[in-house]
Amino acid sequence: MSLNATADIELSVDGYCTFSQIQALLPYRTLSNASQPTRLQALVMTRDVFAQINGMLDVLGYEIAVASANTTSIRILGRLNSLGSGAQIEASAYSAGNEVRSEHSVDLQEQFDNLMEQFAKGLISLPNAARKPSFIHRADEQEGSYRFHRPFGNEAGPTFTKNFNF
Repeated sequence: MSLNATADIELSVDGYCTFSQIQALLPYRTLSNASQPTRLQALVMTRDVFAQINGMLDVLGYEIAVASANTTSIRILGRLNSLGSGAQIEASAYSAGNEVRSEHSVDLQEQFDNLMEQFAKGLISLPNAARKPSFIHRADEQEGSYRFHRPFGNEAGPTFTKNFNF
């Protein structure tokens, strides 16, 4: 059961997606109390992916969990959460005694990994999501700084000539 004592996913508490978003990625699988994996097991997997996403968001400086009222950011994170959860649910269905892996699970996992990588590289951000006052900036957000200094002399500007003496 979810953290709010219901049998469903509560946005920004249990995950950034709903079961219907996950179910849309798994059209030939129905999640119920009798399915393999069960709906409760799927909820646990969704929470795990939610925690992984929150770990990434923390490193990127976002306040976690992202408020469910921020619809654009929740849609982006919902897609990410549903891909990761769908990949795990589909893979777990193939885990017991099958010699082959689910190609669909592998495809969902690749999409999840690509989206996580785009976040890490700064190709995707969360519009209007709150950020912490002090956080480690991504490489694309950092600004270089420099200072030229000449010991025992005058400060010199960054002008280099053929005969410049370091």
